[in-house]
Amino acid sequence: IGEPDIWRTIARTLSLQHRAWCSRVCKALELVVVEDGLDYGVATLCSELGKKADDPEHDTPGTHAGNRVWHRLLGDDDETQKRRLAETRARTVWEFLARWRHLWRFNLSTDTWVKVALLEREDSWLFQGAKFSRLEFDFAQCELQWTRLHHKVVTGDRDGVRE
Repeated sequence: IGEPDIWRTIARTLSLQHRAWCSRVCKALELVVVEDGLDYGVATLCSELGKKADDPEHDTPGTHAGNRVWHRLLGDDDETQKRRLAETRARTVWEFLARWRHLWRFNLSTDTWVKVALLEREDSWLFQGAKFSRLEFDFAQCELQWTRLHHKVVTGDRDGVRE
């Protein structure tokens, strides 16, 4: 059961969020999903943003997932907010949430939030994590109305653009 091919097969059946969660409790699966490009921070952020608003299991009615992530990240008091914003990754997430705040109300899917992260600067850990996240892109269902060409351009796949 310790063979990487078995774990890779299992990982392919899991959503991005479940791959991230399971990688925290199973070292064999963690090795496979990290090798395949999973960035735990990007997977968790996009999964949280992809949770639907007004889902009583996740939110206070009427709130958006972006608000939930914002408050979890920064906390409620001024001192906690100042301390967290001094941390590089927290600041990057805060800037990402602020930049894309207008999308919160659309209840976008996890996969769409990964695509939004692909629009960040190329040197950003959000971009790098999204670029190497293994996702099956369903362009017919794409909430951003991306085509295969959009995806190839954003990820810098010159050969894919030429195809």
